[in-house]
Amino acid sequence: MSTIFAFVLSLSLTCFKLSAAKDGVDTCDWEGSGLRDSVIPIDLRCTRGYVKWHYPDGGLRITLTVGTSSGNDFRGYFRIEHNTSSFVIIYVEGFRKLHRLYSRDDGMHPNLVRSFVSHNGKAVIYMESKSNLSSLTNDYLKMSYFLVPVRSDRDLHSDDFECRPCSDQETLDMYCESEIVLEGAISSINNIDELQVSELTVKPTIVHKDLYRKSRLKNRTTHKAKYLFNHPLKCNAKAGLGSKLLIIGQWMLGNPVIRCAPTLTQWKRIRSEARLKNSPKTQCIAAD
Repeated sequence: MSTIFAFVLSLSLTCFKLSAAKDGVDTCDWEGSGLRDSVIPIDLRCTRGYVKWHYPDGGLRITLTVGTSSGNDFRGYFRIEHNTSSFVIIYVEGFRKLHRLYSRDDGMHPNLVRSFVSHNGKAVIYMESKSNLSSLTNDYLKMSYFLVPVRSDRDLHSDDFECRPCSDQETLDMYCESEIVLEGAISSINNIDELQVSELTVKPTIVHKDLYRKSRLKNRTTHKAKYLFNHPLKCNAKAGLGSKLLIIGQWMLGNPVIRCAPTLTQWKRIRSEARLKNSPKTQCIAAD
């Protein structure tokens, strides 16, 4: 692949993304090729998306934000979906230095989900590759990302953010905004050390909604399918084994993850209090 062709392809794709952003459309994905001794700036403004870098050479400077003007801080996660290049290194911009997040020879499992945090509402990810163009065939790297907005500086930096119970308000918000809500119990736990996750098998008794499977059960019907949720290994999911829970989850980087899991008793109290206070979420939970 010639340097001129790489330049034209990168420029055209980058211009397309920038024009979409100017029209008020949040840009989620980018796909293009590298250019030696050049860094391509990319602005992505969605909570999920991907970057696909063909013939990686030179660098990418990826600025991640949630929306065009929210300014909200977030915790970010990414996974390398595909990588045939041995030269790509990924960093996140920190205070006066770059922190390495990924390289193909870092000894970590290739499917490991890696994380970072924003600063003043944005995170800047750098990808660099110093490869030999003459040896390139059809190398490319694809990185999928997922951003979780946070409500406080403590949540941004706390190690237990993914493990702590949701507040009543967070439970209501997540119930209305999430992609999966079901009642059930955790029947088994499989710890996967190399991925730093626990795989939880949940047997649902009632599925309130499941947007991924395009199903909504408006009546209180037993749903026989099993669900597999990922949860951070550090959270010690054994504490919820066998309890009757309201599982509130969403799809993150190809897997369903648990965001909130109050007991059914706790959920009934939260729902009842929200109705008594005529909460803005009342309409969302009215059909429950």
